[in-house]
Amino acid sequence: TSFFGLTILCDKRALIPRPETEELVAWVSEVVDKPKLIIDLCTGTGCIALALKSVYPGAEVVALDVSIDALALCQENARNVGLEISTVKEDLLAVSDEFMSQRNAYDVIISNPPYIPNHEKSFMNANVLQHEPSLALFVEDSDPILFYKIIIQWAEMHLTHGGFLFFELHEAYSQEVLDFIKGFSFHNVEIRRDLQGKLRMMKAQKV
Repeated sequence: TSFFGLTILCDKRALIPRPETEELVAWVSEVVDKPKLIIDLCTGTGCIALALKSVYPGAEVVALDVSIDALALCQENARNVGLEISTVKEDLLAVSDEFMSQRNAYDVIISNPPYIPNHEKSFMNANVLQHEPSLALFVEDSDPILFYKIIIQWAEMHLTHGGFLFFELHEAYSQEVLDFIKGFSFHNVEIRRDLQGKLRMMKAQKV
């Protein structure tokens, strides 16, 4: 598929990139000036990481995922489009001490994490359920913003002062994510609607 001017290989190892995610990358490109270090959490195909590398060729870009298969696909895509990024295997739900203790100062942390509650499976198209990995889509009904909570807490420690955090959101839980982030040292927090009019993206800046 085409994503932000890049041709991205897609298969059952990761989600097919959506147009809404291109809108998120475009928002980053509007706001962020000359970042040195970027990390894309839950990278999947690597589409976000690679798109940002194409926008910021001088930046070091890291792509993280729990799935070895997804990271292999990400690396294939990097080779195919001729862009150099780093990949890291890490489970955000069971973060290693080494990863948690890092003191890397990221200028941009971005993520399109799993955010669809399990109970919504019955409303989804069969082709999505059959051909895209559940690991990248679904979260427990009891805490649908779990990944956002983890990432916000990690970003609190690992963003530079003035650095940016960007998320793709589930429109039904955008307010919950907004309420949670208010407990941390971020300002200029903004939620943006996508071209469908859905509350789909968030930007926050580290104080």
